[in-house]
Amino acid sequence: MAKKIGKAVAPKIIGFMNGFKEKNILVKRSYSIASSPAEEFIEICVKKKKAPSFSAALHELKTEDTLLIDGPFGRYILKEPLKENTIFIAAGAGIAPIRSMIKTLISKGLQHKIKLFYSFHFPEEYIYKTEFEEFASKEQKFELFASMSASEKEFPDWKGLRGRVTKHLPEHIQKDKEYTAYICGPPQMVTDTVKQLLDLGLENENIYKEAW
Repeated sequence: MAKKIGKAVAPKIIGFMNGFKEKNILVKRSYSIASSPAEEFIEICVKKKKAPSFSAALHELKTEDTLLIDGPFGRYILKEPLKENTIFIAAGAGIAPIRSMIKTLISKGLQHKIKLFYSFHFPEEYIYKTEFEEFASKEQKFELFASMSASEKEFPDWKGLRGRVTKHLPEHIQKDKEYTAYICGPPQMVTDTVKQLLDLGLENENIYKEAW
């Protein structure tokens, strides 16, 4: 679920001023920003977990609730000007910072073609589906590869790509070209994807990654 949190400088660490605690300790969590710098609000993408949890409390926020926002922190940022042959790779809620980068590039007008490879387990976990598919239909320089990793037995009616995101990379990466890659997702997914990209000929200094 995406939450809009008013106008502010982009944060990465968010703690509750209204006193959400775990074991009597005031809780802080890190979240990547899903909105672009051009927007007048900060949007974060938070997967809801069972209560009591920080993410569950976030999903229960009301308009007048108050948060303590600290930051921004981290070094996972878009490198501009954009290089040719840039690809974005995300899994699950790791789409948040990738979405921010893509929205930023599109708002400025794409100078080079970009590709987004995005995998999720179930169809309902396809975050920002409508937005990305709209980008793909309107932007000639934006290509979308969305893949569901659940089995065909579970979802026989799914018409899109299937399997983990790494399954679809080899057919779209040519060894005679220099690529820049941005990756975000679960730690093992990031590790596996980096290894695959190196095997496909990418240079380590051209791979930017964030694991959550």
